[in-house]
Amino acid sequence: EIIKQMQESQLKQITPHDKFSSEKTRTMTNKIMDAISKEMSWDKLKDGYIKIYADTFTEEELKGITSFYKTPVGQKFITKTPELMQKSMEVSQKQMRELMPKLQEITKEMTETLKEKEEHNQGFLSEKQTGKE
Repeated sequence: EIIKQMQESQLKQITPHDKFSSEKTRTMTNKIMDAISKEMSWDKLKDGYIKIYADTFTEEELKGITSFYKTPVGQKFITKTPELMQKSMEVSQKQMRELMPKLQEITKEMTETLKEKEEHNQGFLSEKQTGKE
């Protein structure tokens, strides 16, 4: 449920707002969500999660965690988790938007450097083949 809410929120941000595009996007979104729901269902994930928790926590720690979730604060934590995750994603997305131009610049510099190196190597090979060493 949390994942579905997060995905719907992200899709709203990137979805075109005209009616035709919105209808097509909604159809595709529903297909995507159905596929995700099927493949990411609790039945498919449960064994993996059980192993992760069993490998990470002792039995005593798991009992303590379970006890915590039964408390009013634990219940509040469960209720607030979707909101917490949404806000965390917004912070991460904002940071990524600020980082993207820097990454693009680095990529551009690397591409230019590799291109120059390739041109230099091709020139060197051409000189060597023509005997102009």
